[in-house]
Amino acid sequence: MTSADTTATPISFAAGKRDANWNCHLNLLRGVAALNVFSVHAVNLFLVDSKQVITPNPFLDFMYALGFGYGAPAVMCFFVLSGFLVSGSIVSAVRQNRFTWFEYALQRLTRLYLVLLPALLLTFFWDSLGVHLFGLKSIYGGESLGSFCVNGAVPDRLTASVFWGNFAFLQTIKCAPLGSNNPLWSLSNEFWYYIIFPLLFLAFQKKMRILRRIAYVALAMALMWFVGFKIFFFFSIWLFGSALVFIPANGFLVRNFRARTALILTAISLLIIAFLLFQYGVTLERFEIFGVVCTVLMYALLQDREVCKNQLYAKVSSLLSGFSYTLYLVHMPILFFIRQSLNFKARMQPTPEHLLYLAGIMIAVLVYAYLLSLITEARTDSCRKLIRTWLLGASSKYRALVETRSTAG
Repeated sequence: MTSADTTATPISFAAGKRDANWNCHLNLLRGVAALNVFSVHAVNLFLVDSKQVITPNPFLDFMYALGFGYGAPAVMCFFVLSGFLVSGSIVSAVRQNRFTWFEYALQRLTRLYLVLLPALLLTFFWDSLGVHLFGLKSIYGGESLGSFCVNGAVPDRLTASVFWGNFAFLQTIKCAPLGSNNPLWSLSNEFWYYIIFPLLFLAFQKKMRILRRIAYVALAMALMWFVGFKIFFFFSIWLFGSALVFIPANGFLVRNFRARTALILTAISLLIIAFLLFQYGVTLERFEIFGVVCTVLMYALLQDREVCKNQLYAKVSSLLSGFSYTLYLVHMPILFFIRQSLNFKARMQPTPEHLLYLAGIMIAVLVYAYLLSLITEARTDSCRKLIRTWLLGASSKYRALVETRSTAG
């Protein structure tokens, strides 16, 4: 199918999605967002803040502003991406009359838990080891050395109740993120959005029975009340991505490479400006700004409907995306442990030597996350198939047993 054939087709139903340029672009965006969050935490743990740099220069200012200053915009990007991809799969399945709660739950839960459970166990391992080896007069007792990544004593958040609360996606609702692993906060948001959106979308389908429609809306409202205002607030940003599912491709942008590129560069420029504003003390309390800019950027990227012919670009974007979830969930505890193992008395100045030193640490953690992804994230499809086969087999055996007993009775 040519690009002209898809100009009036909603993006979620365009043919050739996996090998299209826009899919490669979104893979790259997801990978870069994960790298940004990782770099923000690594730099903040090991290097002084930008205002404490003894010999500032334009390069360091730019480095801190774009990659090392603030991680919230990258998380907003994750929300918009997730809203588009998850909502798109739901809408596609519903319109093709193949949506089932069983299959949807299997898709989402295998994706979440295959990385989350190892991440929770590794968090418990690294933090317990760190507390045992270094005691509370360390980063594990809340000695932050000025880093915003350290939020009090780790043992207070390293209990069985907190572990199982995070396992049930109750962090920031009923408990704190487990141990030192503060990035777990956003996973709770994602989980509840995965439930609330399909409830609301299905409730307004024409064929939905009135009682079920009422039940779905009531349950969605109850869940929004349960999760609280903060999670509900970020749901609006997640829905920016959902909105992209329903917007048809723009024929002019699909056909016009220059116009599409201009829109992409404009959105990237706005993101850079927002990063710089954060860096220089202009607070943008309303995270919708980042959500809107990320949505505009994604909309422009999604207009590139041609088949991706650059195999190197496709492989790199797929590689970065392929372990982005694992990197996001496992990087913080190991960074905590490394920093305390090196016994820093103060965070480092960003000299060339110290930057190389930090680069070595970051590369080691990236390799650690990538290797973990090979036995977790990369196995998602195969594990999903095994679980589906097992569940369906168990269900068939149960029905056969019930039928046998009812016949015998």
